[in-house]
This record gives sequence, C-alpha cells and structure tokens, in this order.
Amino acid sequence: YQKAVHYLTEAARVAKGPYVHRAQYNLVLCLMNSHKEEEALERLESLLAGQKDNSQFLTTKGFLLIRQGKMDLALRHLRIALNQNPYDKDTVINLAMALSAKGFHERAEWFLQTSRKRNPENLVIYLALLQNAIEMQDINRINNYLFQTTKLFRFNEIKYFFVEHAKGYNYINGTLVPVEDQIILPYLADFIKESAIKLDHSIQKNS
Repeated sequence: YQKAVHYLTEAARVAKGPYVHRAQYNLVLCLMNSHKEEEALERLESLLAGQKDNSQFLTTKGFLLIRQGKMDLALRHLRIALNQNPYDKDTVINLAMALSAKGFHERAEWFLQTSRKRNPENLVIYLALLQNAIEMQDINRINNYLFQTTKLFRFNEIKYFFVEHAKGYNYINGTLVPVEDQIILPYLADFIKESAIKLDHSIQKNS
C-alpha cells in the first residue's frame, strides 16, 4: 500500500475537474489501509470543507471516529449521512455499530437486519450482527449468527477476511469494517472447532 499511497498522493495533487474528489477519496481509503488514520482524517476534513453533505465522506469520517472511540461524534456524522443516502450499506453498518457501542443493541439489530436484507452476501454485516449479539450476551442470537455465518460463507473466505483485517486493513471487499476481531474471533473459533468435532463423530458413527 505504500506505493499506492505515493501514486494516489500525486494523482490527488494533479487531478482536476470531476476527478479531483474521487482521487482524493481513493487516497483516504489507501491511507486507512496503511495505518495512517490521522492523515486520512485530515484529508477527509479537507474534502468535507468543500462537500459538507457528501454521504460517503461523512460515513468514512464516522468510521474513523468510531475507531477513535468518539461514538457521539461518529453518530452525528453518520445520521447526516443516513439522511443523504439511507440505502448505503457502509453508512447503515457503521451507524449500527456506533449505536451498539452506546448500548442501543436492539436499534443496532434493526439497522443491521435492514442492511442484511439488501446485501445478503456481505460478510461484514453478519459479523456485525454477531458482535452486537455478543455485546448483548444473547446466547440464542450468538448461536444463530454463528450458524448463519459459517453456513453462508466458506471457511477460506472468513479466514481471508480476518487475515486482512489483522494486517490493519479497514476497507475490505468494498466495505468499511467497524467490527472488532478480539470480540468475534473467540466465539467463531470455538464454534468452528465444535462443528468440526461433531462432523468427525458423525463420520465415525456412519463409517
């Protein structure tokens, strides 16, 4: 990503007309995946100075504020973004996770379920639902989302996501990622292990 940051920085410097904001925003995403969140936030502030109601910029700032633990400020930006574009998955996911962090778990669940219906093949949504259920300590929901996640997504796909996220990548497969690995992974790992043991016992029983 370091080379990408270099090239995108130069592209953002020389870009003109309708491409200037796109080049600058691509640089923001690249900076986020290069452990340079403070610089990404500074460039977002510059973009918002010219387009204060841009939902994409507002959502990305909300995401970075969540990363900083500034949930009230994040919610303020994400609610404005939601008014501008209520169907954007990144806006809805990040708004839900900010609400979850504030203890509004049922409201977060509603937003995530709405987004899941629109984006049924998005792994981040299922992980966000799982994290919200874990925060609630709702065992039934935890088991349900563990089952759904491992049923709908291949193990290699789940593994790829967590490997990339562990590297510090915050924008994976076209989605901003506000979930916390340390909350989700212990539950997911135990569930996969138990499922493998049950499958092994079943195979032995029927062999």
